[in-house]
Amino acid sequence: MIDAVHQYLLKWGEAVKGGIGAAGVSSLWERIVAGEQGSGGGAGLPFSEMAYETEKAVQALPVGLKRIVMEVYLNTTSTEAQKLIALGLSKRTLYRRLDQIHQQIEASLATALA
Repeated sequence: MIDAVHQYLLKWGEAVKGGIGAAGVSSLWERIVAGEQGSGGGAGLPFSEMAYETEKAVQALPVGLKRIVMEVYLNTTSTEAQKLIALGLSKRTLYRRLDQIHQQIEASLATALA
């Protein structure tokens, strides 16, 4: 499931960069309510609904972990080394924190989609 969470976060990152994440969750929710289906998704859900649930899971993370999500999944122009410097983390610590993030998001999505 962790690989699936990684894929959801990648799709979420694409949605956020497309203008429907972070501060735009309410407009995304309006699109879901209006019945827009998005462009495919995961777990049998319309992409827009999955992006919305992933956004809620990301927003529920502690600030320190949310910062990592933003750097890893939204900053597509930096190298891994640049991301490590920006976060002030070692590679090993980054991967441990990403594992923690994936587990928390997996639990949030499991609850939301149950």
